Amino acid sequence: MTLQTILIVDDNKEFRRSLSLSLRDMGLKILEAGDSIGCFETLMQCLDRGETIDAVVIDGRMPALDGYWLADQIESHWPCLPLVILTAYPRPVNHRNHRVMTKPVKPEELIKTIDHIRLGRNAEIIS
Repeated sequence: MTLQTILIVDDNKEFRRSLSLSLRDMGLKILEAGDSIGCFETLMQCLDRGETIDAVVIDGRMPALDGYWLADQIESHWPCLPLVILTAYPRPVNHRNHRVMTKPVKPEELIKTIDHIRLGRNAEIIS
């Protein structure tokens, strides 16, 4: 299954847009959310429309409900959905089954990491 759609969740609008543009230039469909609530709304809307999200990229530090909390919640509902947490403040190890990458991230490295997660889990993504 080819990687097609990524949801980016980051409260920093400029970073989110910059990463989105880079990934769109690589031929991917990108959805955006500015916080954890927006992420869940987007996931549910896609589910309701029968659309697929292949991976979620999450900012580790967001106001109110941070990215690590969000990753736990997503994994409890969609355990096969690949998650990458981006942070300027890396923790020493990956958080459960998620991958943690340090900002700034190169789009090519992000895609390689997502593909690695997807192959390792042999995942069918939410749809």
